[in-house]
Parts: sequence; C-alpha cells; structure tokens
Amino acid sequence: MRVVGIIQARMASSRLPNKTLLPIHGRPMLMRVWDRLRLCRRLDDVVVAISLAPANDVLAKICEREIGMSYERAAKTDEEVTTRLRVVAEWVKADAIVRVTPDCPVIDPDLVDDVVHLSLYQHAQYGSNVWPRSYPDGLDCEFLTRECLDMLPDCEEPTRHIWEHPEAFRIASVTHPENLSWMNWTVNYQRDLDFVRWVYGQLPEGFSWQDVLALRDKGPWGERFWPALAEGAWHKVATK
Repeated sequence: MRVVGIIQARMASSRLPNKTLLPIHGRPMLMRVWDRLRLCRRLDDVVVAISLAPANDVLAKICEREIGMSYERAAKTDEEVTTRLRVVAEWVKADAIVRVTPDCPVIDPDLVDDVVHLSLYQHAQYGSNVWPRSYPDGLDCEFLTRECLDMLPDCEEPTRHIWEHPEAFRIASVTHPENLSWMNWTVNYQRDLDFVRWVYGQLPEGFSWQDVLALRDKGPWGERFWPALAEGAWHKVATK
C-alpha cells in the first residue's frame, strides 16, 4: 500500500496571521513540518496540499523554491478540506494518506510511523493518535484510506464525522499510557510560537517528542509540562 503524508497548508489564520510561514530558527514552520515528515520510514512520499485561493499563491512559490518539496493545488477554498485531500491523494496515487497540519512543527516521525503501522496491521480505514486523545496537542496525525476519504462529507473538519460515527468505520488508535492531552505544543498564538522556537533552540535536528517532554525541568515553560501551571502565566523568551 502506498502511503503519502499530506501537509494541509493555508495562509489564513485569524489568531496568528501568516503562521504557516513564520520562521523557526531560520526556516518557515511549514518546512519544519515537511523536514520532520521526511524522516518517517513508513511514508512513501510527502506532499503539501494547497487550495486554489489566491492568498495561498505564496505557499506554492515557497514550495517551488525548495529542492525536493512537492505540492499540489486542489479545491477552490480552504474550507473544502475533503475535496483537497481526496484530489491530491488521487494525483499522487496514494492508497492511503497521513494528514498533518503545518502548525505542528514538533510532529514526531516515529509516532507517525506507529500510527501507519497499526492502521495497516489492523486493516483500518482511519487511524490516529487523536481519537481518543492522549498525546500532547501538536503531535496530531491521521491515517485515512482512499475508501475512508470517499465516505467523508466535504467540510473544514471532515474527520469529526468519523469521531461522531465510529461505528461506520474500521478505526485504529495509538494511545499513550499516561494522558498528556492537556499539554499544548501546537502553534495557534505568538506564545506557542515562542515556545516552539525555544524547543528548537534546545534540541538537535531529528529530536523526538520524548526529548521535548524531557525539557519539563528546563527553562521558563513550566505551564507546558505541569498540570498545575497549565492555566498560569507564560513567560516570553528571546525569539529568533
């Protein structure tokens, strides 16, 4: 089975404008996600899926300039997510895809491989590490077969249909023994970006999500790792 990683990218973001291309130690966030997915052993290829909305033209130009970075454009608007994924999957001849968003720059290649492996082993139509959620937010990945994509409505959050109707799908779930879902490592606000930039400054290329977790006793970001501080104040660090 040919499995292709698809980064579902767009420029629109109301909470953190243009976040997809904001730099993390000299490299746009989108490319950081692409770099990490390229380390996956169970993905046959990685491609960026971009809608035809004019605001996303800049994403296409960035991808064109990056050696080895593939992209495809499909669907008129960002909200037509299912169409975009379905059309791109067909164009790249994928039997199944792994859906990832560019606001997850600490996505873990080994964890992605685990989701693919379990999904294939259990002959699942849908597999993920988000249903039920037990890993930190920001490590999200979803495996969907072409059959599964054909069963979904065309909307901005298509996999929610699977969560609401699990009886209609063969589902595989990768879970962690400890519930760490309250941790936030995804990028939605400036403070999230500051945190991720700090992480990249602390760790070598190819770091694992466990390496990020090991930073819990280092630096000013306790609320990212300790429940009692999760709702507390955050500390701004020097950014690059």
